[in-house]
Amino acid sequence: MVYTRFYREEYIPTIHKNNKLRGIVEYTPEKETIVDYLAVSYHYPTKALEALLTALKNELEKHSVEKLVVPVDATKTALTKKLLEKGFYIENTVYKLVKKL
Repeated sequence: MVYTRFYREEYIPTIHKNNKLRGIVEYTPEKETIVDYLAVSYHYPTKALEALLTALKNELEKHSVEKLVVPVDATKTALTKKLLEKGFYIENTVYKLVKKL
């Protein structure tokens, strides 16, 4: 189940499955859509992400979106693996540099 709230030019659907909140995503539907914000349930987060991606794909197809970009913190291994399983590919990597002072 997807509840959509439209705010300015952004869509903010919340995804519910089995009467539980699974996630929320914020984006502007354009030919190349970049996710501004994505959050999933703490309880079974990879299953919640899968439900969210399925709902998001269905919504974006309604707007004829051709490409979906999801910025991900490279340290989030489980999230990255799940996105790769769903057919995403890595286009760019950001490094976190640390220096002890």
